[in-house]
Amino acid sequence: MAQAPRPSLTSSQLLTREQAKALTDRVLALSTADQTRVVIVSTWSGNTRFADARITTSGGVTDTTVTIAVAIGKRQASSSTNVLDDAALKRTVDLAIQLARLSPEDPELLPELGPQTYPSIRAFVERTADLDPEVRTAAVKRAVDSATAAGKPAGTVFTAGFLVANANAVAVAT
Repeated sequence: MAQAPRPSLTSSQLLTREQAKALTDRVLALSTADQTRVVIVSTWSGNTRFADARITTSGGVTDTTVTIAVAIGKRQASSSTNVLDDAALKRTVDLAIQLARLSPEDPELLPELGPQTYPSIRAFVERTADLDPEVRTAAVKRAVDSATAAGKPAGTVFTAGFLVANANAVAVAT
């Protein structure tokens, strides 16, 4: 029986703008603090390690972390989670509020910014970020082949390295 192809971990698993907006809206709705800031960092990382002209390990990780910073009067605190269900987000908001109540007052605390308008910037290059295992394997092969060819006059060449690719998406809401 043929196995279905295993999906590779790539930057396409980062949160989209719409998903990040929905998540920040959920968190902000849970907060009873005077001020709340939500910072979402969605990350993908893939790696390939090689030694003696062979790939030894390869892996990938995706993660989304939500940091919730609150202010109650002149007291502030933050809490983070990477569990995105409503119960975990509520616990994280409540923890930030509890910690803020325990924190000393900050006489220099400034209020969060009001509504802002930012231009859309297209700085993300999908092809650069999507270095899946096959693309990383080809890059390692080119490096090993190049080192081997360049080292032939000197004899046997030992090649080793660690190729890492990563991509991040960050969202901030108040």
